[in-house]
Amino acid sequence: MNNNRLVLFFVGLIFVWVGVLCGWMLAQKYMNPVSKPVFVYNEKQKEKNIVEDRFLAKEGFRTLLPIGWSETSGLPGISFMAVNSQEENTDPAVQKINFKTYYAVKYDKLVGKSLVEFAKYYKDLIKQSITGISYQKEGERKFNDKDGYTLEGLANQQGAEIKFLIVFLKGKGDDVWILSFDTALNNWDKYTDKFENIISSFEIN
Repeated sequence: MNNNRLVLFFVGLIFVWVGVLCGWMLAQKYMNPVSKPVFVYNEKQKEKNIVEDRFLAKEGFRTLLPIGWSETSGLPGISFMAVNSQEENTDPAVQKINFKTYYAVKYDKLVGKSLVEFAKYYKDLIKQSITGISYQKEGERKFNDKDGYTLEGLANQQGAEIKFLIVFLKGKGDDVWILSFDTALNNWDKYTDKFENIISSFEIN
């Protein structure tokens, strides 16, 4: 399975919804160019006159784009997606499928559900739709002033162990922002702090 199809497999894994078929998702290309992003630099970056992780202004939210990562076009319904296309991995199984670490953002409606109810609904939907998934931990959590719920687990694809983190952040109304982070298991410790920074700094407009 090539890299384009593999990444879309995991995007589909996290953002599964009724009526979307995995076979259709796997057939799409994700690495299409996108329009030039609008970067918003914080005061610390301005003072140092450096470009590190940058705030990317998008419709409805702002998020960090880590340096060296590229924004890509994703599936319909995906608000944002970025991939570390320059990443290298020493795991032969990961190399074989050419998997690259990525994160994605999706907006959705709670339709009257609480954040916890919605997260558990997604958890069950993913479990029913995709095989080879195991959840390791989950629970409510505050990210600065934002109410959140996290799901953490593992997925196996052709022998490659992929660890994922799904974060549900309560919006300003009857809505939710869903952030998903996927990386090879042997890279998890390397990316933990970066994922935490992205989540904690995520701003809802």
